[in-house]
Amino acid sequence: MKKTIFLFFLFIRLLRAEDTIKKADEGFNNGNFEAAIGLYKEYLLYQPQGEFSPLAQYRIGEGLFKLEKYDEAEKEFKNVLFLYPESEYVKPSLSRLGDCYLKLNKKKEAIEVLKRLVIEYPGTKEAEYATSQLNDFLPKKPTKDETEKIKNAKQLFEKGSYTGSYDKFLSFIKEYPYSTYTPYARFKIAESLYYQEKYPDAIKGYNEFLALHPDTTYTPYAEYSLAWSYFKIQDYDNALNSIKGFLEKNKGEKYYDSGLRLKSEVEKKLEEKKTSELFSLAKESLQKKDLEKAKASLEELLEKYPDCKYKKEVSNLLLEINEKLAEESISRIKKLYDNGTNYLKNGKYDEAIGCFQRLIRDFAETEYTNLSREGIIKANKEKYEREAGLKYNEGLKLEKEGKEREARIAFQAVISSYPTTDYAKRSQEKLDELASKKEEKDAETLYKQAISLLNEKDYSRALEMFQKITLLYPDSIYTPLSNERIKKIKDEMSEERQKAQFDIAFKYYELGEYKECARILQNIISIWPSGVYTEKAKNILSEISLKLNSEDAGSLFKMAQSYYENNEYNKAFDTFKKVVELYPQTSYAKAGLLAMGRLNEKIANEKAKEIYDSGKNLQFQKKYDEAEEKFDEILSQYPTSYWAEYAQYSKGEIYFEMKDYQNAIIQWQGLEEKFKEGSLIPDALYHIAGAYSLLNMKEEAVKTYKRLLLEYPESIYSKGQLRVMIEEKIKELEK
Repeated sequence: MKKTIFLFFLFIRLLRAEDTIKKADEGFNNGNFEAAIGLYKEYLLYQPQGEFSPLAQYRIGEGLFKLEKYDEAEKEFKNVLFLYPESEYVKPSLSRLGDCYLKLNKKKEAIEVLKRLVIEYPGTKEAEYATSQLNDFLPKKPTKDETEKIKNAKQLFEKGSYTGSYDKFLSFIKEYPYSTYTPYARFKIAESLYYQEKYPDAIKGYNEFLALHPDTTYTPYAEYSLAWSYFKIQDYDNALNSIKGFLEKNKGEKYYDSGLRLKSEVEKKLEEKKTSELFSLAKESLQKKDLEKAKASLEELLEKYPDCKYKKEVSNLLLEINEKLAEESISRIKKLYDNGTNYLKNGKYDEAIGCFQRLIRDFAETEYTNLSREGIIKANKEKYEREAGLKYNEGLKLEKEGKEREARIAFQAVISSYPTTDYAKRSQEKLDELASKKEEKDAETLYKQAISLLNEKDYSRALEMFQKITLLYPDSIYTPLSNERIKKIKDEMSEERQKAQFDIAFKYYELGEYKECARILQNIISIWPSGVYTEKAKNILSEISLKLNSEDAGSLFKMAQSYYENNEYNKAFDTFKKVVELYPQTSYAKAGLLAMGRLNEKIANEKAKEIYDSGKNLQFQKKYDEAEEKFDEILSQYPTSYWAEYAQYSKGEIYFEMKDYQNAIIQWQGLEEKFKEGSLIPDALYHIAGAYSLLNMKEEAVKTYKRLLLEYPESIYSKGQLRVMIEEKIKELEK
């Protein structure tokens, strides 16, 4: 049985995989690379060794290349070479890998890949393309003319003719941009500018040389000279950064000791510049009477440069500033407190609170601090009372205008928003008063309705109305009147009337008019609870109820079946539920319970499928947190559904894609714990082993691969090329 179920699910996965690859190809051909990449990845999830797996893996790389994501594309093309070494996509993947390296400026790696194409696949279009690429950027042996021209330029430089050498070197680069002498010429252009004391142009020249030729024999000296160029134009920040870079990379170089001396000189100049700037800023702030800003500048100066030449002057200025600030503070504190007090007296509570709060915030420990706290408490209390009074008066006005409903809302707002005020108590009293008036009106309305029913000789409903008055409004003036009416109705109704009513009901019973019969019998029972016909009426009413229930239950059950047959599962479930709740004693109720059980499973699977598809879509968009929430929703709300296993598996994929391999392993291991007979366990084991390998946990990776092959001999991983690949991985990990 298990094998049959497994084969069934395998067939479903194959159909889904085929549909996925078609949609992926369509998206790729239409230039919708993001969506296509997601679909190709989904196909590889279901069919890692399927018919179209090499194509899918190659097109993931190609799509990323088209999107200019060269780092990611490089990894995917390498996966083609590793996972599908015998496929037809090895050659185009090598070619594209070379393109990626060139885009990423990895010339060394690019040359190796292009040479491999030429050697291993001669005569192919990929080899031809690789040859043209190699010819474009591999250096060629310099010509006699190149050598002669570079020699002339060098001689001019050595004679001190820097303008002439500059022109010669520049002319050489324009004529021979790819010569082996080009790096030297570009370096000498910067040198010529430096010796002409054109330092900004020299800086540009050195930076251009270092960007284009970061690893030559001239590079260290260029970095050293760049630092000197910045120093010459007094750009000490860039000078320091440049000389630090030189010293870090070139220990033991010819100019290293000189570089250390330059670094010390630059740091000294920077300190002089910074201290002068901070001191000037402080003095400027003092002139503008911005004492706080001046103080901050001086404190920063002392903190960063405690032994600077301004030390004594800074200390004196700080004493002077602190004295002035103290004087200003006393004045500001008094002014803030007086303003707050005046606002409080005039009923401007928000303004008063604002003044007191600023005083507490800016001057935490003064004699006015506690006074300000008391002022805030008083302002809030008075504000609270005033707002409550305004709302209460609004309620009084509405009551006077006859708008009782609006008045009740106003009084209730006072109680809920201002519960500790005197107005809350007064509002409750007004609410009680209004409620009493409303009850009297309601009692009067019911009494008039009862009298009207009595005049129409509808004794049963009239009696019900009078009884309702006595029950709901015991203190009303209409309660004694209702009691009198109740007694009179009961006294007036004799045994003869009981018999007449019962005979009419029985005729309806014989005619099959059960509802009308039930109405009259119910009247008899309510009017004459101890009458001679009451027991008979109850027996017939019980019999009628069973018949009516069975008929109604059957009709409702058929409706539910119709919904079920039309795949309207939610409506079907709700209707079966009504059958169970309304007619629990019928056979339809038992059948309804069984149907609800089956529907629960279908509805759960449908809802879980909808959530799962939403989660996968978010996963493909790399919205991992939102996707994980969807999968967790399935696991918590539909843990027994078909899609719960796939949700758990997908959580592992999310962490794997995020390169959080440890959490990916935990999620995939959770798959086996929660779904012991799950069809995705072999897939989980395969990816767990891969994650262990990426974490360099070789022993755990080997154990997991071996367990996969041993415990799941019928899985796709234990057969064919995929098994061979796993066995090779095991050997490699065991070395």
